[in-house]
Amino acid sequence: MRYHKHYKDVSSSSTSQQLLSKVQMSRQLDAIDEQLAILHAERETLITMIQGLETRKEVLETEMVNCQVESAQLDKIDNDLENIIHKVHSFSAVGDRLISGNRNPHEAIRRSLQAIYETCIPQMQEEIISDFRALEMELDDILVHISEANETLRKVNELYGALD
Repeated sequence: MRYHKHYKDVSSSSTSQQLLSKVQMSRQLDAIDEQLAILHAERETLITMIQGLETRKEVLETEMVNCQVESAQLDKIDNDLENIIHKVHSFSAVGDRLISGNRNPHEAIRRSLQAIYETCIPQMQEEIISDFRALEMELDDILVHISEANETLRKVNELYGALD
């Protein structure tokens, strides 16, 4: 009988230790679940922040390209103005010669202005069209990069989803 009682004490002690161990493991699992929830929330926050930064980066890249294009356009306009001024001086010299030997100075001036219009305007139109085509190509490149970035983000989200 004494042996049986001792066995019961050992058995109940072992059972309480197992219960205590299970309670501790349950608490540890709860703590791990809480940490996972926090990490998941932080991951979502980081993803949102990354997306915001990527959007801002794209905006800044677009603004940078626009500034470069505008700078190039201003340089080109400056160049075109210098060319026009040079042509006006050349046509003025021709016009002066025409006026001095012509009884109708208004017609000579009109012809000079017409010559300026016929030479300068088409050239500027072609250059503007060329600039727009270059911009279209750059925009196509940007769209490709955006698509690649979106694909990368999708893959990252899938990987994070697989980790959950």
